[in-house]
Amino acid sequence: MPKQVIIPPGTTAPIAPFVPGTLADGVVYVSGTLPFDKQNNVVHIGDPKAQTRHVLETIRSVIETAGGSMADVTFNSIFITDWTNYAAINEVYAEFFPGDKPARFCIQCGLVKPDALVEIASVAHIGTPDMMRLNIAPAPWPGAPVVVLSAGLGGGGGYWLAQRAALEEQYQLVSYDHNGTGENAGPLPAGYSLATMAGELFSALQAAGIARFALVGHALGALIGLQLALDRPEAVSALALVNGWLSLSPHTRRCFQVRERLLHAGGAQAWVEAQPLFLYPAEWMAARLPRLEAEDALAFSHFQGKENLLKRLQALKQADFSRRASAIACPTLIISAADDLLVPASCSRVLQTANPRQPARGNAVGRPCL
Repeated sequence: MPKQVIIPPGTTAPIAPFVPGTLADGVVYVSGTLPFDKQNNVVHIGDPKAQTRHVLETIRSVIETAGGSMADVTFNSIFITDWTNYAAINEVYAEFFPGDKPARFCIQCGLVKPDALVEIASVAHIGTPDMMRLNIAPAPWPGAPVVVLSAGLGGGGGYWLAQRAALEEQYQLVSYDHNGTGENAGPLPAGYSLATMAGELFSALQAAGIARFALVGHALGALIGLQLALDRPEAVSALALVNGWLSLSPHTRRCFQVRERLLHAGGAQAWVEAQPLFLYPAEWMAARLPRLEAEDALAFSHFQGKENLLKRLQALKQADFSRRASAIACPTLIISAADDLLVPASCSRVLQTANPRQPARGNAVGRPCL
C-alpha cells in the first residue's frame, strides 16, 4: 500500500525535509515533534510540563488527521535534555495516555534547539477501514471539471437526482452516500465530527485520482464544503452552498431539538414522517401527498439508524465557521430559500457577509427544490 502524507490543517513548513506524519498499511508514523509554534520557535521556554503538553497535542492532531486517536498509539520515542524534568514530563504524558500505556523508550540528549526540553515521536496503529464508496459518473469529455454533490443530514447521494441532468453535460459528477448511510452504512465512531466527514470525502476522492473539484452542498453538505475549503484549499476550486450557515442559529437548534424528541419518542417512523414538515411549503405538500408518502416509505427503508443519525446531527450542531469563513478563497455561490422553515434565509446572508467577496442568491422556492 503506498504511503499517504499526513499534514494537519494549518501546519506550516518544518525546519527540515520531513512531514508531520505518514500513513501506510493502517499505521501512522509521527515525526519527532518539538514544542514549536507555527514559526518554528520554541514555546513555553523553561516549562517542561507546558512543552510536553504542546508536543502531545501536536502529535494528537497528526493522528486525528489520519483518522485515529491517541488510544491507537502503540510506541513512543521520548528525548529529553535533562533528567530533572523526567517526573514533570511523565505527569503530563499520563494525561494523554490514561489507560494502558504504549511501549516507549526515553533517553537524555541534546535537541535541535537549546530551549526545547522534550521531543517525542509516535507510532499509532489505526487499522485500514474500508474507503468510502463514491459514485463517479463518466466525464462528458476528457479533462472535464469535477463537481462533487454532497447531501444534507439524510446523507443519500440520490438526493441530487433532479439536478444531475442539468449538470452532467458540462461536468463529471461525483455523488456519494455519507458514511453511516446507504452504500456506506455501518456504525460511526464516538466523537464523529465535521472534520472527519470532510477528511473521509477528501481521502476517497484522492484514492479515486481526483485532485481538484468543485463541491455543491446542501445544509450538512454545505458545511462539509466549507470545512474542505478551509482544510484543503488547494483541492477545492469552487463551492455552491445551499442553505448553509456559519454556526447553528437558535431557531434551527430548536427545530432539531423537536425532531430529536420525536426520534426518541416515536423512532425512525416519527422522524421520517415529520421530516417533510420542516422541508416543504404547505401548499406544495398538499398538492403532492402521494409523492410524499412514497418518499417516506423510501426514507424509512433506508433509514441510517438512530445512533448514526444522532452522531451526525451532533457533528452538524457543533460546527462553527464564524471565525474562519473569511479565509475561504475559492469562488463561492451562496443560495437560500426564502420560505425555509428549518434554516432561515438570514443564515445565508450572514454567511455571505462573513466573506463579502462571494455572491449570494435568494430563492423563493421550497428548501429541497432548489
